[in-house]
Amino acid sequence: MLLLHMMPADRQSWSKLQEALRERGMASLAIDLRGHGESVVQDGRRLDYRDFEDEQHQGYLEDARAALFWLRTRGFDAAHVTLVGASIGANVALAIAAEHPAIPAVALLSPGENFRGITTYDAAEALRPQQALFAAASEGDDQESFDAMREIIRRAPSSGKTAKPFASAGHGTNLFTAVPRLVGELADWISQQIIK
Repeated sequence: MLLLHMMPADRQSWSKLQEALRERGMASLAIDLRGHGESVVQDGRRLDYRDFEDEQHQGYLEDARAALFWLRTRGFDAAHVTLVGASIGANVALAIAAEHPAIPAVALLSPGENFRGITTYDAAEALRPQQALFAAASEGDDQESFDAMREIIRRAPSSGKTAKPFASAGHGTNLFTAVPRLVGELADWISQQIIK
């Protein structure tokens, strides 16, 4: 699994899911997107996502592509990678899955229609029927993501789609705190996609 965090957060925000994946015998790689966590220096310059323009936020796509390339050099081609993202990381995960038809599955926590120029509706439509899709979001306190989740599910041609709507449960990986069972449900869903 390639895990792409939300903003503000870092790779540590995936620790609960990584533990659940490990218990099910699955490996995962959580990365710090540029300007977050330990990914804050580039060419001697300090990076801080809070100072980014939209174009710099869109660089998260390059971070995900680089992580996929690194996984491929370790023997994990796209057909053996599931993408999981939260918030802007969800938008990135969906965009990358649309670019790589061999990726079997993508899971989204609180995606948005357009986070900093990284859009999802076009990416959802570009998925292939064999690419499974999981999406979760919270109604009420996170209405924009909830509405985007429903539209992404509607637009995606994926033959296997799972939507997990919640109410007053927060945004992104904060869903894991508000709805603890979601960690296991997501890990089980990922496991089922791999077994297919």
